[in-house]
Amino acid sequence: MANMLSANRRGASFVELHAAAADGQRWAADALTDEFLPRLVSFAKMRGAADPEGIAHVALVSVLRRLGELNFAAKEQMWAYLCQTARSRIIDEFRAAKPVDLLEDHSALQELGGDRRAALVPFDDRIVNRDYVDELLSPLTNEQRQVLEMRFFDDLSIEETASRTGRSQDAVKGLQRRAINAIIAAAAIILALVALRWADGGPDQPTSNAPADQTDIIEDDPLPAAEDKFGDGDAAGGAALVVDGVDVDKTTTGTEEADNGAEAASNTDSAPGADLDRFTVTVGSDRATPLDMSGATVPSSAHGTRVYCPVSHFSYGDPINGQRGLATLAATMFWGNTSADAASVPAELPNVGNSSCEGGINDRSAYWMPALFDRDGQVVLPELVLVEYKTFGGPTLERSNVQPIPPGLQLVADATVPNGGDTFGTSGGDESVTSFVIAFPECVMTDSAGLPVLSSEDNVAHLTHDGAPTPTGCPSSHPYRIPQVTFKVDFAVPYNSGWYLSTGYDAQSAPDELSAGLVSGWDQASMDGLVRCTIELIGNCEFAAVADGRKTSRSQLPERLLGPDGTEIYRGSVQLSDQADRTPFGASVPQFS
Repeated sequence: MANMLSANRRGASFVELHAAAADGQRWAADALTDEFLPRLVSFAKMRGAADPEGIAHVALVSVLRRLGELNFAAKEQMWAYLCQTARSRIIDEFRAAKPVDLLEDHSALQELGGDRRAALVPFDDRIVNRDYVDELLSPLTNEQRQVLEMRFFDDLSIEETASRTGRSQDAVKGLQRRAINAIIAAAAIILALVALRWADGGPDQPTSNAPADQTDIIEDDPLPAAEDKFGDGDAAGGAALVVDGVDVDKTTTGTEEADNGAEAASNTDSAPGADLDRFTVTVGSDRATPLDMSGATVPSSAHGTRVYCPVSHFSYGDPINGQRGLATLAATMFWGNTSADAASVPAELPNVGNSSCEGGINDRSAYWMPALFDRDGQVVLPELVLVEYKTFGGPTLERSNVQPIPPGLQLVADATVPNGGDTFGTSGGDESVTSFVIAFPECVMTDSAGLPVLSSEDNVAHLTHDGAPTPTGCPSSHPYRIPQVTFKVDFAVPYNSGWYLSTGYDAQSAPDELSAGLVSGWDQASMDGLVRCTIELIGNCEFAAVADGRKTSRSQLPERLLGPDGTEIYRGSVQLSDQADRTPFGASVPQFS
């Protein structure tokens, strides 16, 4: 058995790895460590662990040692169990931190009335007391309270809450954010009570959750990184309240105007710099449309799969550079995966979020480029966004060598990529439109097992362009050939009107100041079809659905063309709607976070 597994280590399935690791075989344990440890470290970081690497290692080792009794049927089950184990240890870490007195005096307690000692009942008892919770929720509107109760007390996800309330996911996030801001003052008093409880010699610290080895296996993480509700505090041990990635302790407090359902202006009613994590444009779709490959064979210059993608949202940073903890992140325009931002874990993106692209969640790739600002400092929506998958090549290229783009592959267009950098083009045409054409590398480095390397430390070492006299057109250092990805983005902004990108690039700048990227998130069947289209030179490969006996392509999955309030933003994928505002967020989106 050991010899058989050893001979098939490179292609071992999760079940085989599980069995071998449970049998004490080191190579299998190492393979599982390589699979889960980086994700687990990111999980711990996103939840504010003081020692995320230590938390991740301890949680992973404790689970690996018990694989013989933990019969995980799939990789997802093991990941969920690891998250639960790490979560319990993070809670223990937080509770072990030394509490601090959050108030220099106790005047805030006087507002509570009654005896100060009577107020210091066990914190866990007070927080589960529904009457006490009702008091805290009293400043909220009915809509805000409903969302908060579903999210915090019923432990529903954003998606589940949206489904039950009949709202979009972005509307739910907006209501949750407003609700948190409305009760932040009350939350500060709760934290003061906790601090005073210990400072005055109150009861011992609360005991930790049940040990990790007593938790049930869960099917998925009930608190994914993008929906974390509370994070740990600062180095002094104080607790900071974090909602949807925003430290609300640093935002303005007080009750904001009640939500009126017009979440299309998501976050735009905040002061600049106060709550600018996301500006939603379209909500995307959670459905899928198959790839139609019925086109005829065409010349090599005319083939390819063209995917049109309305803009999804604006945020700061991106899933590749955002992982590096940069202090200042540039405003970024996203399309495709609606959940993508600087906090995203690239390996998880193919399995989460809606999609604004044709094909829906068949293409959960996250695509982005720097946001474009007009001369008045307002971020501008493009008229059209096109992603093209196409394969060019020299006389030695054998198209049968083109391979699928693996899920999670990180591609960047940056001038530091070898062989002359990427193709950047900006043109004004008749001077009324500014167009960008951004081409990505098509040759990827492989590991010792011959598998494509998904990322590299500097973001570009695993990538290069073709041009080698080989059957793949790629050099031996980067032999894995994929279809070339090209962005074409058009703005109805005069070319010489004084526009600029958040990264500083404008019509007079050197092209190496423009950087764009993507994390591939295609489902396997669609990607296989896309590769077939480029190998067989099929023209007009496109996503299409049949409705009322008619084929629809550019207008399929119409929900992905709508804003959070149901307003049509794009019409048929390829044109900004007449009723859409090209600068919907005014000057509320600054160039940097």
